[in-house]
Amino acid sequence: MEVGDMVKIYNAPFEGGSLFVYKNGDLGIIRGWLKSSCKPHTTCIVILLKDFKEYHIPYGYMKKMEPLC
Repeated sequence: MEVGDMVKIYNAPFEGGSLFVYKNGDLGIIRGWLKSSCKPHTTCIVILLKDFKEYHIPYGYMKKMEPLC
């Protein structure tokens, strides 16, 4: 995934209301990366389309949306 890619939250361990605003099924656009020395735990800066605010979301909680054609 790269900056500008549209992503879908799909692997978050919570479904309903929680401390975090994002939940499975939300769509967003990757705005950047937070540098981490531990690669599997990289965090992305994502602008969610439901409220156009930035959130720090772990890389493993999302997948890239692919075009239909």
